[in-house]
Amino acid sequence: LYECLTGRPPFRGDSVLETLRQVRSDAPVRPHRFNPSVPPDLELICLMCLRKEPGKRYASAEQLADELRRFAGRRPLRHTRKVSRREKLMLWCRRNPP
Repeated sequence: LYECLTGRPPFRGDSVLETLRQVRSDAPVRPHRFNPSVPPDLELICLMCLRKEPGKRYASAEQLADELRRFAGRRPLRHTRKVSRREKLMLWCRRNPP
């Protein structure tokens, strides 16, 4: 997903060992730094997939798929972050124009 959004892998070292070191210890650069058109919610989904702690990533591929469907349908994300009532209303209005 990261590479699809940015055109490059999240970690790129001069050697395999350097790349593995980055994977283990460095945070990925936020996708919008390479592609400013990446929507904030899609960036959050992408970065959650790359979290270092397994317990902070999606629990399953189905959970990730659900979150991507919610993003595509302009519905509030369920697993990635809390959404305010105001934002829920704005999303509902976008999905249901007058």
